[in-house]
Amino acid sequence: MKRFLIIFNLLCISLFFVFGCKQTTPEEKINKGIEQAKQEQREGNNARALATLEALDLKFPNNPLIIEQLAIISEAMGKAAAADYYEKAFSLNPNAEFLLKAAQLSLKNGNQDRAIGFFEKYLEKNPKNADVWTTLADNYYHKKEYAKSVNAYIAAIKENKNKYNAATAERLGELYYNLKRYDDAKAHLKNAAISQNATYRAQALLIMILANEKDFSELEQMIANYDKRYPQNTAVIAPARAALTEYKAKQSQEQEKAKQAAAIEAAKAAEEKRRTEEAARLAEQTRLAEEKRKADEAAKTDEANRIAAEKQAAKEAEESKFNAIKPYIEDARKAKDAGDLHATSHYLRKAISVDSENATLWYDLSRVLIDQSRWSEAQVAAGEASRLAPENYEYALHFLQTLPETYQFNKVSDEITRVYLRFPEKYQTLYWMAERYRAQDSVPEATYLYREFLRRSPTTFPYRDEARAALSQMTAK
Repeated sequence: MKRFLIIFNLLCISLFFVFGCKQTTPEEKINKGIEQAKQEQREGNNARALATLEALDLKFPNNPLIIEQLAIISEAMGKAAAADYYEKAFSLNPNAEFLLKAAQLSLKNGNQDRAIGFFEKYLEKNPKNADVWTTLADNYYHKKEYAKSVNAYIAAIKENKNKYNAATAERLGELYYNLKRYDDAKAHLKNAAISQNATYRAQALLIMILANEKDFSELEQMIANYDKRYPQNTAVIAPARAALTEYKAKQSQEQEKAKQAAAIEAAKAAEEKRRTEEAARLAEQTRLAEEKRKADEAAKTDEANRIAAEKQAAKEAEESKFNAIKPYIEDARKAKDAGDLHATSHYLRKAISVDSENATLWYDLSRVLIDQSRWSEAQVAAGEASRLAPENYEYALHFLQTLPETYQFNKVSDEITRVYLRFPEKYQTLYWMAERYRAQDSVPEATYLYREFLRRSPTTFPYRDEARAALSQMTAK
C-alpha cells in the first residue's frame, strides 16, 4: 500500500509539473511539494504527507528542505527513521539542532550509543548548552563511563552554576568514588549531605570513604548523625561502624601504652634538651661564622664585579670613541702624507672634539703644530697630552721641549723639576732639555742643565759622555 501511495504521488506530482507548471523552476516545485505535504499533515493525513515527501525526495534527492520535512513528519508519526533523517539533514545543512533532535530520538528509540554520538557532535557546535551536557553526563553514567560522565557534569556546571545541586553533587561524589578519587568524592558528597534534599546514599558513601581512609576524626559524629537521619538504612554502613569500633579499642590500648612510655621519655627529655641547647649554641656560632665568611666573599665578588663592569664599560666607551674618531685619524694621516699640515691639524682637532680625553690625539696635534711653528698652540696641546697621561714620560718630555719657545728659563726650570719628580729615574730629562737649549744657542741654560745631568745621573748612565763633550764645545766657544 505504501509503495502504491509513493508511486501514485510521484505520478501526480510529475503530471502536475508537466501540464500545469511547464515554466516552474525546481525550487518552486520543491516548495510547492513541501507545502502540499504540510497541508496534508494539517488535515491529519500524516501517511499521505510522508508519501508526498518521499516521492519528492526521489525526484529531488538530498535536498535539505525536503529531508528536514521528512524528519519532522517521521518524528510526528513516531518512526525510528526520524533520527536518520535528522542526521542526514545535518549533513546537508549543518544546523546543530538537527543533531540534538537525532540524539533525543535515538535515546527514545533505545539506541543509547548512537544518542551519545549525536550529543557529542552537538556539543562540538554548541559547547555552552548546559542541559545537553547534563543529559550526556547522565548517559555516560548509565553506561558506567565514569570519567567521561564527570567531565560532562563539570562542563554543564561551568556553563550554568545552577546545575550544581544536591543531586548533581551526590552523582559526582558517587562517580569519583567509583574512580577511587576519594578526595574529590568527599568534597562533593559533603555538599550533597548538608542539603535538605540529600538522599541517604550521599552520606553513606562519605562514611565509607572516611572508614576506608581510616579518617576517624569525623567518622563517629557522622555515623551518629546518619543513624538519626536514616534509621531505616543503617545496615548500609555496617562495615564503617565495625571499623570505628575496632579503632576505638586500639586507641584505648595505645593510650595506656603512651602513659607508661611517658615516664621513661620524661627522663630522656631533660638530657636531650641539654644536648640540643648545646648543639644549637654551637650551630649558631658556626652559622654566624659562615654568614660572615659568605658576606665577606660576596663583598669581594661584588667589588670584583663592579671593577670588571667599570673596566668593560670603559673599554666599550673607548671602542666607541675609537670608531667615531677613526675616519678623522685616517684623514689626518692622508693629509700628513700629502704634506698638508693645515689639514692634518684640522682633522686631528675634529677627532679631539669627539674624544677630548685622548692623550695620543693631543700629542700628535702638538707635533704637527710644532712642524707649523705654532709654538703656543703646540705647548697647549702637549700640556693636555701630559695631563691626560701623567704616567707617559714621552708626553712629559715633549711638553718640556715646547716650553723654551714661550717661557723664561726660570719657569721652564720649575716644570723640569716637576717632571723630574714624577720620573726620578729619567735622568735623561735634564740631558734632552739641555740639548733643546743648546740647539737654540741658549748657552747658560744648556750649561746648567748638562751639569745638573752629570751631577745627578749614575756614572754608568747613558749620555754622560755626550754631555761632557757638549760642555767642552760650549766652553771652547
